[in-house]
Parts: sequence; C-alpha cells; structure tokens
Amino acid sequence: MRTRVLAVVAAGLVAGCGATPPPDVTVTDATHATLDAAIKAHKGEVVLVDFWATWCPPCVESFPHLVELHLKYAPRGLACVSVSLDKAHAGADVRAFLRDQGARFENFHWKTYREKDERRAFEEHFRFGGSIPHQVAYNRAGELVWGSADEPLSDRQLDDLVRRLLDGR
Repeated sequence: MRTRVLAVVAAGLVAGCGATPPPDVTVTDATHATLDAAIKAHKGEVVLVDFWATWCPPCVESFPHLVELHLKYAPRGLACVSVSLDKAHAGADVRAFLRDQGARFENFHWKTYREKDERRAFEEHFRFGGSIPHQVAYNRAGELVWGSADEPLSDRQLDDLVRRLLDGR
C-alpha cells in the first residue's frame, strides 16, 4: 500500500502537483452511449474501465492500482477509464478524489438510472454483478474480454491480464 501511495504522490509531482486542478469528469447517462463512445474511441488500445464510488472503501483502496497501471502501461497502449457511481450531487467530491489520486485519464460520473430496465441493461452491458469496485477490460479490437464480476483478479493477476492483452494474447 505504501508503494501505491508513493507512486500516486510521485505522479502528482511529475504532473506539476501543488494546486493541480481537478480532472475533467464527463457525465454519462443511463443509455451509456457517452461511455461506449469513449471506449470505442480507444479501439486499437487495451481499455480498462473501473466502476467505483467515493463512499466505497474497497473502491478507494483499489483505485491507486488503476493509476499505477495507467502510469506503467499507457505508453504501451493501455487506456484507463474511471466511472464514478456516486450520486449526482457528489460531483465535487468525485473531482477532488480523482485529483488527489492523480487520475490523469478519462473520468465519468454516471447519471443515476431511473428504472429497473436501465439498471439491468447497464449490468448486462458491462458484465456488472451489482457490487463495486467492478472492472472490465477490452482488447485492442474493442471486444469486452473480462469482467471482475465473472472472474475477480488480484492486483498481480490484473497486471498479468493487462500485459497479455497489450501483447495481443
């Protein structure tokens, strides 16, 4: 854990920390079209999407690993995307968390779905089992190839998966 904190702090210093402005956060709607478009825009890259919330202790604990993966593998073609599932009124908390974590990749704030059918469509589309943190990975062809609800992975196993996908395996 200490290594993760140091990596995030180092990333902030390299990025010119100090009074770093909060990262941009795009609001996405229940159709997930905005998020899908962002994922498709990264075709040719491996995409790792992390669904999380500021009120979720396991999410807060695991988020630095996403930042580490981004710093380590972005030059090889990894695109990280985060999706906050916080309530709409928590936008300032979400931006502050992302800034503090050094999240210099695409960030979305999910606009809460209003109906059960919207939730079911979201869960099916992203292989979401209903609990967070939840991650999904897309290969370079843009195909969803892994979801943490189907196969939970340790940090080391996730690193291995990312490397395999980057190598085209």
